[in-house]
Amino acid sequence: GEIRLVYKHVPLPFHQQALPAARAAIAAARQGKFWTYHDALWAAQSRLSQEPYEEIARDLGLDIVSFKLDLQTAQLDLDRDAADAKLADANGTPTFIINGRLLSGAQPLGSFESAFTEARARARELEARGITDHIYERLVGLR
Repeated sequence: GEIRLVYKHVPLPFHQQALPAARAAIAAARQGKFWTYHDALWAAQSRLSQEPYEEIARDLGLDIVSFKLDLQTAQLDLDRDAADAKLADANGTPTFIINGRLLSGAQPLGSFESAFTEARARARELEARGITDHIYERLVGLR
């Protein structure tokens, strides 16, 4: 209950399957199956050039008609994610932002542990001062 994970898609142009994979993951998310679909995509990496997106959706029990429609409108979400990434100065893949602290590129576990420890400490400081609403937004300067 202490961590909220937000996943933003920024498909890199030199990965031929990044864009269709991101669209498919967004379509799956609209049916509440983002992480299940995400994990299935990773497992099927070697087949992505054959575009097994619909097959994976069927295997996961998604409504295929809705999935196909959502594939067509997923670009709006991708555009929004790209704008968010630019605003956050997330210029590389992967990029992690933990309560406003940017971690770019592959990082050792210790970097995440340190960032989470710092984030918890800052949140607890606010709580100790009696501030209990919108803690995340306050920590990243949105309120």
